[in-house]
Amino acid sequence: MIDYSRTVLLALKAAIKAKDEILKVYENTVDVEIKNDGTPITIADKNSNNAIVSILEESSIPIISEESRLLEYDDRKDAEFLWLIDPLDGTKEFIKKNGEFTINIGFVRNTEPEIGITAVPVTGAIYIGWVGKGAYKVIIDNDFEKHLANDDIDNILKNSTKLSVAKETSHIDIAVSRSHPDDITGKVLDLLSKEGVTASVIKMGSALKFGLIAEGSANVYVRGSYSYEWDTASGHALVNAAGGKVLSVVDGKPVKYNKPQLKNQGFVAVASDEILKLISGKLTF
Repeated sequence: MIDYSRTVLLALKAAIKAKDEILKVYENTVDVEIKNDGTPITIADKNSNNAIVSILEESSIPIISEESRLLEYDDRKDAEFLWLIDPLDGTKEFIKKNGEFTINIGFVRNTEPEIGITAVPVTGAIYIGWVGKGAYKVIIDNDFEKHLANDDIDNILKNSTKLSVAKETSHIDIAVSRSHPDDITGKVLDLLSKEGVTASVIKMGSALKFGLIAEGSANVYVRGSYSYEWDTASGHALVNAAGGKVLSVVDGKPVKYNKPQLKNQGFVAVASDEILKLISGKLTF
């Protein structure tokens, strides 16, 4: 039987170690390589990945990371539990040095995200999504590090801010990618205007957009283009734990994980069913 408290603590320790590795590189000149898929990678991505994997290996649970050799489906299809890792989400923002990048550590059980740790190296903030237990935001300080060293998850959560999605529908804040503009956002804005609902756009990099939904600072995050499971698993768990949903724009069902192909179709992270009804006319389902 899985020990969820230990699992959360392990992910937090991995995130802290990865944060330290990333910040060692952040203030210096960064050499950028281009991967085969055309996306950038830096030594910070690689060092963060090595730090996370070195800690999560203790769990003996399969790890899928953007920066590691991917497990073939035959080797993971029967896995009950799985780690999904993006060691530096928002590499473009890291290169721009605007601070809008994260460390994403998601924990999945039977295709469902159950734990999400999303760390923000520059601010020292960590979002904790624990489905069934709640969503939290904590700032790394001496007390946090002391409790983490003592494996004291109760005090970590006690000293965190409990998060909850916003239910208000009179004004809609839509979180959008700073570096990956998406046509679907404009369509949703047009639809809301026709419905007489005022809306604003918040541009943000990386999985921070899931954090905006979870803490009630935004109501919707829509992405029409594809993403990968490691991009969304931690944020999905966070939004679910805060009372929201992350749904496929193809069929309106929750995004699933450990698929034969690790790509996601478009998705919408939404705070409530009421808000989903306002925008569903521009989604496929």
